[in-house]
Amino acid sequence: MDLSSKTLEHLRYDHRDALDKSGPKIARHKSIYDNLTSAEKSPYIPLHTEDMVYHGIRKYCEINSKGYPTDRSSSHISLLRPFSENEFDNGIPGNFNLLLKRMKNESVDWYASFNIRATLTHLQDPIWLFWLRDVLSGFPSMLKKAGVYSAIYVSQFSYTRNINVFKAFLERWSPDTNTFHASYGELGFSLWDLHRISGLPILGEFYEEYAPTNDILYSNKISSTCRALFGIYANNNSKKLGHSTSNFVEPNEDSFQRRQNISNDVYLATFLASWLSGFVLPHSSNSNEVRPSTFVVASKMARGSIFSLAVPVLTCLYQCFNRVAVSSHPGKYAVHGPFQYFFGWISLYFQKTYSRGSGSPSDFGERFFPYLGLIGNQATRDFYLNKSPYAQTLFVYSDNYYPRALTSEDEPK
Repeated sequence: MDLSSKTLEHLRYDHRDALDKSGPKIARHKSIYDNLTSAEKSPYIPLHTEDMVYHGIRKYCEINSKGYPTDRSSSHISLLRPFSENEFDNGIPGNFNLLLKRMKNESVDWYASFNIRATLTHLQDPIWLFWLRDVLSGFPSMLKKAGVYSAIYVSQFSYTRNINVFKAFLERWSPDTNTFHASYGELGFSLWDLHRISGLPILGEFYEEYAPTNDILYSNKISSTCRALFGIYANNNSKKLGHSTSNFVEPNEDSFQRRQNISNDVYLATFLASWLSGFVLPHSSNSNEVRPSTFVVASKMARGSIFSLAVPVLTCLYQCFNRVAVSSHPGKYAVHGPFQYFFGWISLYFQKTYSRGSGSPSDFGERFFPYLGLIGNQATRDFYLNKSPYAQTLFVYSDNYYPRALTSEDEPK
């Protein structure tokens, strides 16, 4: 399968000047999803596991000073095909590849400096919280139309991460089955779990991050809102999330206010791009920056388009778990990901870990309240015990696990 090529290209300060190379150079490529045929986009039943994934090569080139592309390198690309609900195989492999087994049999151990990084500390700054609440109060109808109102609402809170709990779960994670293996059975973090915990939509358009090439960006194929976001990005000296916020919100006596002469679409779209970059899908590379690859999706969401956000978030979590679980040096490098959702899942099914927070659906003002907004403080100090840590017992005694049905009543808005 021939996937779209990736190119380094300058943004234009003057979008009408095709030769303008004064803006920052960023990676571009065409949409992968748009290049699929109708048959490739349709759900189907695979005969073999290999049939569930598209494999291909993405070329990487750079536009030289004369405007011609120069090949630089290429990378392998894999894309999971969509599948229908009756395609799951109930067969379970006999041998599970667990980090816990390798730790016992191969003397593999955690690095003492292991760290996990999730949402950015900037997202608790007063100026960001003002922007978030201003967006919630100013654009409720559009955010509900896009299916993210509740997901944005719960992103205003701070979520505790515990390294010992994280380690205990990853030691029991199998990359072969994408499940945790306890002494009393298999436990899975499902797409439905994530949806009910986070409020992120499952259904919707295919979520894809990419920055379109200039011939697409400066044409009528891209909305003026999206072009405005790239224009702001090109003219900013700093791409940091904190600095991005100050371009749209300014101090006002003891509080803050929205800056004038900014259109509603651009104001909302820039917030959504910042939210996607810093809270929903934080990346290891440039984790403190607004990613221009989110601008296309953010500008569409600002007009009410629904995107399937739960799918890439769960995929990202699986990828983070797998990377650590198969590593020969677990914990040598910090891992970045949307782990607030994972700890939300833990608090839901292992109720001795976190207390119930003070939030409630009545505070929210909606019938649906994502479970993530109900997480309180850590419930036990035993997480920090070095000898026979309490976290390990979560997988030994079944009374630590609280099975529950997350009903479809009161869907997120």
